[in-house]
Amino acid sequence: LQARLADPQALLLLAEDALKGGPVGLIRFQADNQTATLGYQLAAEWRGRGLAAPLLLAGTEAAQARFAGLRRVRGLVQADNAASVRAFERAGFAQEAAASDALPGSLTFVWIV
Repeated sequence: LQARLADPQALLLLAEDALKGGPVGLIRFQADNQTATLGYQLAAEWRGRGLAAPLLLAGTEAAQARFAGLRRVRGLVQADNAASVRAFERAGFAQEAAASDALPGSLTFVWIV
């Protein structure tokens, strides 16, 4: 964790409940040249409330502000994870052909800056 926090090409953001405090979810980005790869997770008690798409949008905006040369944000999603597929679609990410480093059974979603 310390290495990731010190990495200038990494961005980790924690979403918190504004009323009660406490974590809602996490979104992380790893930038490489003009592309950032993201991963996210919502706390179990916050799933199913439509928060994934806003988390993806807010995180992507923060990544754009952090990484000046960013032109593309991508996320890899397991094809059978219907909720995450819907979240990426609702957030405006487009599905593209599988990346060469994609895991079997995964889908690649991209946001073009």
